[in-house]
Amino acid sequence: MTRLVDLMLDDDLEDFVNQQVSDGRYGSPDDVVDAALKLLQKTKEIEAIRAAIIDEEESGEPDEFGAEAFPERICRERDR
Repeated sequence: MTRLVDLMLDDDLEDFVNQQVSDGRYGSPDDVVDAALKLLQKTKEIEAIRAAIIDEEESGEPDEFGAEAFPERICRERDR
């Protein structure tokens, strides 16, 4: 779903957006803003993944895991 939204840009950002369109990198100012927001969204996703990796690394040594130990581990956890 697409929705019309008005944005206010300072002069520098407006010039940047217009330059991107003039240079042929984007077809319209809407395309520039869309690409910028998608990049911001991806950046937030990457930050969340990095934070999860750091949390996991700081959580201690991993438990031993193997095909034979897995069913035993599941049963143990189920019976708690």
